[in-house]
Amino acid sequence: MVKIWKKQRGMAVLLAILGISSASTLMLALSMQAVISQKNTARKLWNRQQFNALLNPWVSQIMNDLQLAARYPEANGLPAHPLESANGTPCATKDAPTNGKYTLDAYLLPAGQACPRAIQPSQIGQEPYYNNYPANGKTYHYPKGLLTVDFFKNNAETSVPIVAETDPQVTLERLGSTAPKKYLYRLSIEFDICDEPVTGRVVPLDPAARKNTLAVNWSPACASKNLRTLSYSGIINVNSPFFQDGSGFPPINGDTIPSDTCGDTNSPFAGTFDANLIGSMTTSGGTVDLSEDFTATLLQTGGALSGTWNGSSNANGAVNGTITGRTVTNASMTWTGGCTGTLTGNFTISDDGCLLTGTLAGTLSGSMTNPADGSIIPCGAISVDVEGYKQ
Repeated sequence: MVKIWKKQRGMAVLLAILGISSASTLMLALSMQAVISQKNTARKLWNRQQFNALLNPWVSQIMNDLQLAARYPEANGLPAHPLESANGTPCATKDAPTNGKYTLDAYLLPAGQACPRAIQPSQIGQEPYYNNYPANGKTYHYPKGLLTVDFFKNNAETSVPIVAETDPQVTLERLGSTAPKKYLYRLSIEFDICDEPVTGRVVPLDPAARKNTLAVNWSPACASKNLRTLSYSGIINVNSPFFQDGSGFPPINGDTIPSDTCGDTNSPFAGTFDANLIGSMTTSGGTVDLSEDFTATLLQTGGALSGTWNGSSNANGAVNGTITGRTVTNASMTWTGGCTGTLTGNFTISDDGCLLTGTLAGTLSGSMTNPADGSIIPCGAISVDVEGYKQ
């Protein structure tokens, strides 16, 4: 009996030791995890600070260049600004000879193309003054060493310059040819950076030398595992004091189009919208991607929305819903032409009354032409996203 009791007591001690050991191991693991988590958080904060610190100066620099480019084309803010081939003078940037608006259309000219000639004085009432600027987007490249950001490590006497790893690509795109969209441009910026300072790299201090870094790789190079892409996209309105008279702040908005010409803010859903519809339909033959350009003519009467829509294909129908503030609940789009039925969901409109967005879903019957191969397929369950700008 004594031996058995001793064995049981020994087993209990052993289990206790194992339990303490397991608990210690668990506590150590949790402590290590906490340390790793803190380090990861610190690294994320460092990266975010680094990214914002480098991207923001580039956005500011390019906005200032665009301001100069619109009002003072001879200032040559953007690289390779367009010139008249005959005498080398900058292209005019107003859309009319008198009382016109400054624009950025001249900077959309293809490389090597001379700017258009003005229309004759007898045609002064016509608009635009220069009537064949293209609306295609155009990309400019800035030298990667143009801007640097000094990061300080442990004290104010030790700093490391952070620069772009690739030549920043600046893309400018006009959103329309008639007001208000003719004064709206999408500005996109993209370049790579190194998420760690590169030891041994020498960045030129002379501004002239920095401009010579276009299409020239840094040495030493950033390790590929440390390369990160920074990007920015926003919509700018040149029909604003910042561009027209050089005052105020840059009119940048990343989500909606800022404009004061989008109608009565008390009835923001009333008007004509140029829109697009993107979604998918599930049929007996599989899933079909959908894309439809359409025009919606809407009427807001108190809290009620009504109207019609007409697509680029033969699809069309009615639009209805209940308005609460800037949201349409119980929104519906009826479909006729090929597929028939009703989609339900919601619409919202931006604070400036310009951008209409919505998400709707439902099941349609009938048949339609498959946009992929032209075959006739049955209609089915469908979900779509809608986006449109007020005209």
